[in-house]
Amino acid sequence: MKAIGYLVLILVVILSLPEALSYSQETTGTPTVLIDLDIEISGGAVELIARALRIAEQTDAKALVLKINSYGGYLGATDIIVKRIIESNVTCYAWIPPGGKAVSAASLIALACNKIYMGEGASIGAAMPYPADEKVVNYVASRFRSLAERQFHKNKTLVEIAEKFVTENLVLTAEEAYKAGFAHQANTLSRILDENNLYLVEEVTPSYWEQIVSLISSPLIAPIMLAVGTMLIFAEIMITGFQGYVIAGILLIMLSLYGMAVIAPDLLITILLIAGLILLVIEIYIPGFGVFGVSGVIVTAIGIFMLFYSQPYKVVTSIHMAFLIGLVAFAGLMVIVFFKAATVMRRKYPKYEEKLIGQVGIAKTAISPKQPGIVYVNKEDWTAFSVEGKIAPGEKIIVTKVKGLKLYVRKAAD
Repeated sequence: MKAIGYLVLILVVILSLPEALSYSQETTGTPTVLIDLDIEISGGAVELIARALRIAEQTDAKALVLKINSYGGYLGATDIIVKRIIESNVTCYAWIPPGGKAVSAASLIALACNKIYMGEGASIGAAMPYPADEKVVNYVASRFRSLAERQFHKNKTLVEIAEKFVTENLVLTAEEAYKAGFAHQANTLSRILDENNLYLVEEVTPSYWEQIVSLISSPLIAPIMLAVGTMLIFAEIMITGFQGYVIAGILLIMLSLYGMAVIAPDLLITILLIAGLILLVIEIYIPGFGVFGVSGVIVTAIGIFMLFYSQPYKVVTSIHMAFLIGLVAFAGLMVIVFFKAATVMRRKYPKYEEKLIGQVGIAKTAISPKQPGIVYVNKEDWTAFSVEGKIAPGEKIIVTKVKGLKLYVRKAAD
């Protein structure tokens, strides 16, 4: 029996050995985060890179593989991404997969990495800015030259190729890049991992929010949002009375500027939260159909979402979650109170003039059209004039008009 037991134990060890060896192989090397940069280089890409770097810090990853497939985008967003990659102190590998492209701003991001890999059919370059203003061209060319000197250890030929991406709008195919020594060949991710002794701990792809930001920052959409926002502000100025157009206009302008990475996320978050509060207050004081209130809740929710989305998730503990749930519950209660208050304030209560007209009372003194007297109406004494002849004390009267604190009455029919 003991022999059988030993035999079973040996078989279990033998069967589990490949799995253990496989696990050991997978976790040997440098922990790495893969970033799928298949997105326009704009505010959305800035958020994607920032989130990936937070994940790398959380997982103690010391390397990044930047999978690039992009036509480029805004220079401001590119500068932010390049700065964050360099300051992160992690080793970065740019990979343009087979058939992919790193065009314009995306090629500058590739140069910010420590090594460039390209698959068959891939291309890189075409970074001449538009419009090709001399100052802008010189600045962008200097950025390419500087990053190329850093990556290629001041290899003059490769630095000149990078500079020509801007000055001559040069584009390199994968084969041309291999021959020049500008990039290394890699048709699969596994080749990059094996060659550099890396293993993946997480893959980061663009979230829905980052894709939305990328969409609104498109060169086709962002200028239209700016124009519409400006028109709404102008309409608010030209129209008598507050209509809420100015708030919508400001939000459109801020969203478009955020998408183009012109303003920081913190500023946009602050503007969204303030705008949401203003809209909720307006809902209370201005009669409507709940448009301002619903818009305020939506805008505030977006601001809160961005506030938490922009923070490193590693700091969110059970205490934070409990506090957050409490805040959400309190916010929900306040929304209910706001809407109840708005309903009460919108309710039309009859004015005292409306309450008095048609009321029947008693003349306490003589009253004539020219000589005022005292009448008792609605449990109060009032100064009154007659509109039809004289009225004797004790006669019933009916109120026909109210002017200030004076009543105009006539004899009530019996």
